[in-house]
Formats: sequence, C-alpha cells, structure tokens
Amino acid sequence: MTKRQVDSTRDRLKNVARRLFCERGVEAVSIRDILTAAGQRNIGAIGYYFQSKDALVRELLLDGARIVDQRRIYALDLLERRGRPITLHDLIALIVRSAIDLEGSHGGETWARFFCMLQRENVDVFMEAMSNHQDLGFRRCVGHLRQLLPNLPREDLNERIIFMMIAIVASLSFREAALEQADTAHLNKIYGGRIWISESLIDNLIASCEGIFSRPLAKPAIDTTPAIAIP
Repeated sequence: MTKRQVDSTRDRLKNVARRLFCERGVEAVSIRDILTAAGQRNIGAIGYYFQSKDALVRELLLDGARIVDQRRIYALDLLERRGRPITLHDLIALIVRSAIDLEGSHGGETWARFFCMLQRENVDVFMEAMSNHQDLGFRRCVGHLRQLLPNLPREDLNERIIFMMIAIVASLSFREAALEQADTAHLNKIYGGRIWISESLIDNLIASCEGIFSRPLAKPAIDTTPAIAIP
C-alpha cells in the first residue's frame, strides 16, 4: 500500500468517525460502526492506523485544535504588527472566526459539533488531550483580554471567558447542523430555526460575546429586610 493510499484510508476513517461521534456520542459508536460506515472490510484497521478508539478520538480533537490554533496565531501576529491598539472586538472576532469552516466549506462539516459533544459528554478526555497542546493562540488572546480589562477581577474574567467559549462552541454547533440541512422542515426542528443560517449570525455572535465582558460586575444589593426573631 502506498503512502497516498495509507493517508487516504486514515482520512476516510477519521472523517467518518468524527461524523458518527458528533451525531451519536463517542460511547454509542463502536469500532465496527466506523468500519462499516467507511466501507472498510479490514476489522483491524482502527488498531492498525490509530491503536485504539480512544487514540482516534484524541487525534481527531488535536487535528481540529491545531488548525484553530494556527489560525489564531497567524491572525494575532497580524494584529500585533499593524501598529494600533487591539480592541475587544478584534480579539473576540478573531476567536470566533478562527473556529469557523475548518474544512473550508459551509456544508458537511462536523468540527463544532464534535468539540461540543466532547466538552459535554467526555470532558475528562477533552481536558486531558488539550492540557498541553495547541492552545498558544488562545492563551495569547487571554493575555490581551487581561490587558484590556485590568479592572475586572481575574476570577470574574476567567468565568466570563468560559461563558464566552461555551456560547461560541454551542452557537457554531447549531450553525453547522443548520447549514448541513438547510431545508425548512429540518430548521423548524432546531431551536432558533433560520437564525443559524442568517448572514448576520456571526456578527451577532461576536457582538453578544463582547457584551459578556462589557458590563462591569454589579455590586450585590444590601439586604435591608429586618431580621425576624425566631422564638
């Protein structure tokens, strides 16, 4: 088997597996399911190419993370060299747009749904695989956020970053599913319907994420209700 054939088989198995995982969840998909969907008769193919299903999941996760990280690093380099201050809008737009259309098309993608599924159902696997890999661009974005928002306590900023990333991944996951089957009947089954294929969706998502950071932390109201004595 030539290197091109090996690479083609690996890519086929990975694409099929990613789609099955994002549709059913990792635990519900067997190695046999992947092989059948990929038209692969060799029952040892997963072991040959990836060693195990867990290793396949990690490789898929790092494949996507690597693409996003490279995009963020490249975009940040451009922003930092342009000679004017980086704004909150710049950073959030960069974070969002770097995670869109990882396969270079608007249909048939599964990356956002795969990431969303792993974060929701296999958080230990997700965190272990990502702990020391492919997040330099995101860390640089966080550094800029800290400089832009010096008055926001670190713990509160960290919470808002988490809220932002949940919103981005979930929204892009809905968008991905809607773009794949954009007929009216299907869209009616998706929460929010046609907004997920709206041309303004990405701009509104970016603006919404800006809002997460723009409002200062409200001070808790002082409770002036008289204490009630308990006999």
